[in-house]
Amino acid sequence: LIDTGSAYGTEPLVGKALAGRRDKAVLSTKVRANPPGTPNDTLDLIDGHRSVARTVIGECATSGVNVPTVSIGEATATRLRIPSRTTVLDNGMRVVVHEDRSAPLVTVNLTYRCGSRDEHPGRTGLAHLLEHLMFEGTAHAPKGHFDTLLEQVGGTNNGSTWLDRTNYYETVPTHAVELPLWLERDRMAFFLPTLTAPILELQRGVVMNERRQVYENRPYGLAGERLNELLYPDAHPYSWPTIGYMRDLERISLD
Repeated sequence: LIDTGSAYGTEPLVGKALAGRRDKAVLSTKVRANPPGTPNDTLDLIDGHRSVARTVIGECATSGVNVPTVSIGEATATRLRIPSRTTVLDNGMRVVVHEDRSAPLVTVNLTYRCGSRDEHPGRTGLAHLLEHLMFEGTAHAPKGHFDTLLEQVGGTNNGSTWLDRTNYYETVPTHAVELPLWLERDRMAFFLPTLTAPILELQRGVVMNERRQVYENRPYGLAGERLNELLYPDAHPYSWPTIGYMRDLERISLD
């Protein structure tokens, strides 16, 4: 995991599986609330089954993760401890390494602590559109080369955008670890010279069709968007959808 950006953003702090009633389990993840100044929250997913907890614990145990159990009242809590090493580079980039030798694979996850919360009313959808554009090639890995190079070594890649972060990740055989590191370095430093108006128009169309398919043309697809508008005050960075509003997507230009 390579983590860049500000000191804020959604950040996993605690992972634990709680086995309560015989037929229920609680999978809990504590996240840092944003923007700064708001209290930390705990998100509890109550609808899982005990098999979910066993699966999580079993996977961690087979990968060498320490999973001690403690009692909390009548429930048994299993705290997941994932060993890692953290290094901060001179440029401020935080590198977090977790080693698991159960499979000859390595994943590089580059996380930028910026997302749709960094946009402004009337300029929504920029973060998600930029994620799409970042797959359109770089100065040293032109369009198509990114996927081709990774597939030649048996690798995969993808990315995603959310309120607080944007991430890009690649999984490759361990002997090819330098390839995704080089590709992400090139995407970080040499993307802008390749950005053109035709590429922007192409990916704008892709994102607008994605919005139609996932939100506008799906029954109740706009429910989550409307709920956030009602839950948060006007102009709050969590009040608009990550994919952006159609009217804002239409106005985006290279200028």
